[in-house]
Amino acid sequence: MFFQHKRSFKLSSNANNPGIYTQMATLLVCTGATITFEALVKQVLKPDFVNLLIKSGVTKLVVQYGNEIRNNTHISQQLFQKTILENGLVSMLNSELEEGTNGMVSSFSRNGFELVCFPFSPNINDYIDQADVIISHAGTGSIIDSLYRNKKLIVVVNESLMDNHQEEIAREFVNSNYCLRFRYRDLLSEAFSTILHDLLNNNITLQKFPKKDGRVLETIISEELKGK
Repeated sequence: MFFQHKRSFKLSSNANNPGIYTQMATLLVCTGATITFEALVKQVLKPDFVNLLIKSGVTKLVVQYGNEIRNNTHISQQLFQKTILENGLVSMLNSELEEGTNGMVSSFSRNGFELVCFPFSPNINDYIDQADVIISHAGTGSIIDSLYRNKKLIVVVNESLMDNHQEEIAREFVNSNYCLRFRYRDLLSEAFSTILHDLLNNNITLQKFPKKDGRVLETIISEELKGK
């Protein structure tokens, strides 16, 4: 285990169960826009992951699942729709499908827990502002967008990418204590559950990223390019 210290879908479910933390929290997952992070999308749309969130006090999960289009086919959206069906997430939450009046919005609803999914949003910073904790792929832009807003960030490297610089970039941010890091396959682990609980309850203190000092970012990128 490894860790370091538009079409829209809406899903709701009752989270008022014994043993669940009482705070209402929002978790945002950013998987990247241009390349589908298939492993991460599949992991965060598993019923076991949703149950873990509910037990941790998360009442809203927002997933940006990607906007990859090849040969006029929306690869990311196909993956999302297939994953929702194969994982049985809708039936697990006893949800019903409701079509939006404009034909562009589909929703799954049940009281208490809400899931919102979309391929890409030009207003992604609004979602970042509303999130209590963010899980993001290790693209520099996504990391910086979260850290500039002083968000609690968990970075997940896309290990399937060729010539992957995400590994080095993530390591530099984590070593500076600006964020934490997990492998996608460990997001169902007890270690992740503990870290999520501690982040939501302010039991972990991360270093604030300096908003106006570009030297920090330059240093991180420089160290990555040198292959440190």
